[in-house]
Amino acid sequence: MHHGRHVTVDAFFEGARAMRREIDVRLADRASPFDAKRFVWESWHVDGQFSQLRTPARAFFPAQLIAAFEARLLRWAGAAYGVSRLGGPPWLSVLTDGGFQSLHRDGPNGQIAFTFGLGKSRRFRGGETLIAKDELLDYFRTGSHREDQAHMPLFDEIAPRENRLIAFDSRIPHAVRAVEGPRHARDARIAVQGWLEAAGCIVEGELDSLSATRAVNAALRAIPPAMLAGAEGLVAVRVPLGTDGRARGAEVRASTLARTSDSPGQPGRALAAIAAAVGKARLGDGPGRVTAPVLLDARRRARVP
Repeated sequence: MHHGRHVTVDAFFEGARAMRREIDVRLADRASPFDAKRFVWESWHVDGQFSQLRTPARAFFPAQLIAAFEARLLRWAGAAYGVSRLGGPPWLSVLTDGGFQSLHRDGPNGQIAFTFGLGKSRRFRGGETLIAKDELLDYFRTGSHREDQAHMPLFDEIAPRENRLIAFDSRIPHAVRAVEGPRHARDARIAVQGWLEAAGCIVEGELDSLSATRAVNAALRAIPPAMLAGAEGLVAVRVPLGTDGRARGAEVRASTLARTSDSPGQPGRALAAIAAAVGKARLGDGPGRVTAPVLLDARRRARVP
């Protein structure tokens, strides 16, 4: 099960070399200076927040290649997190010398943020993805302010690598460390970036996603609100179905649930209640498998969007 913070997958996409070749061709010194494909970049600088080049990834890569990447991403995201839709068209980001992304959070864009590396890491320094640790997010209660903890890092630091996917809870403050070295875009920290969001149950077999989503939501409404108070986040529950369409247990595939108050037992209590409710639902009329991405919000409401 994936718990909250982040997941790193190396050798993620078999078409990564083709994507990298496209970068090398489009950004080569000998490319025609009048080729319209060279003029797709926005120099995106927000004082104190972002400094990079960016372009819609769909405008840069051949349609078939970026479609194959998105399909691979969504298959993986569905299995790992139960999320099945992009939060928007992905971006291609280029950070040359001095480029950075300062601390920010992406909660409104989707439940899961991702970055997929296409840069040659030996050509630049820096560019690590920084993800705030719980010791920072709950600084004093965890005792992180004490002298014996002063040497401990407050961020997870994940190095950028070609064909490496990093996915994480988009609510967590995160950043990209400033890049040092390259002046040429082709030598920069290059990544496809974006967000993923829940969009109904994911079904396998002769099952209907809309019907399964309605059945899960009906089961979730029966959970007493007190069981859900004090936690928020995403829970992905996978349920195998028998020939009668009834659940045969429930496996929690991922959870980003975080405690938001001093309610005792949270977030474990909410996680158990959600898994039990989904596992008791009748989700179809025959065998198959359903993955339910359940969002728990501040109103003590658990639902599949």
